[in-house]
Amino acid sequence: LRRLLDAEAALRSVLEHPGAGPAAMGEAYTGMGVVARLLGDTERAQEAFDAGRRVWQAADDLAGEAVSVRTHGWAELIAGRPRSALPKLLRARELDEVTGRPSGLTLQCLGWCEFLVGDHAAARAHVWEAAGALSAADDRLNIGWCFGILGNSLWQEGRVAQAETIAQSLLTASQGLGDLLNEGMSQVLLAACRLEAGDLDTARTMTNAALRTFAELDDPWGESSARLIQGMADRVAGALDAARAALARGLEVARRVGSVGTEARLRAELGATLLDAGHEEAAAHQAEATLALVRSGGGDRDSEIRALVVLAKR
Repeated sequence: LRRLLDAEAALRSVLEHPGAGPAAMGEAYTGMGVVARLLGDTERAQEAFDAGRRVWQAADDLAGEAVSVRTHGWAELIAGRPRSALPKLLRARELDEVTGRPSGLTLQCLGWCEFLVGDHAAARAHVWEAAGALSAADDRLNIGWCFGILGNSLWQEGRVAQAETIAQSLLTASQGLGDLLNEGMSQVLLAACRLEAGDLDTARTMTNAALRTFAELDDPWGESSARLIQGMADRVAGALDAARAALARGLEVARRVGSVGTEARLRAELGATLLDAGHEEAAAHQAEATLALVRSGGGDRDSEIRALVVLAKR
């Protein structure tokens, strides 16, 4: 929180500087939008992104406008609102095409968005295209992110062996590069794959490794994702109290940082856990809360299905 507030103060000083030109102002407004979104202030984020776009439009700078629109879409994705992000990312791609500068980052975000709304074929097509563009720019961090999206898409479709192969390759590469973010992502995906394969011990080992990685990064978004897999593993093991504790911790973190998508996944799993423990009313409450998040534009198709299953079983 302190770092976000410091960043906001620095960006505001740019906007208040009398000599700031269009490029500096456009970038500062875009940065203010990201900070506001990460702080959970949707209205202020929208105002900042709109102001940034107006600056770029007044300067007739389509490339700058494309970056601003894409960044707004990315911020919505980070907040777990893929349906809000999608039109922004489609617009960013249009602007990229007009300027003749296809952006690997735009395609990556678009693929991530499509993955979250359940369009896996489109997601993988855009992620592969993004990886090619990012490879040309030698952007290894975002290439790794692309493979993380690809692996998660395969996992959600039940293609666990393929997902695990990608996760293991990503883990090896990220450790070699000292890339902690992709290392944590791959550890979470590996844990999920091992859990799906019935290898509970390895799933727990990888989840604990991910939690250590995200603690080193001070990354609450990563922690909340790892807590989800931790809770799932405890539920499979029949340790329902431990599962509830892990999921409650993840839910607390996700809500604190405004990660609506992860919140929906955690609530859906918590509902299933409560149902296993015989708490039907509490389970239904979590399932309904999950569906409310999905209807408001947060959450993904998988969370929606899991919540509906809980309601059908109670």
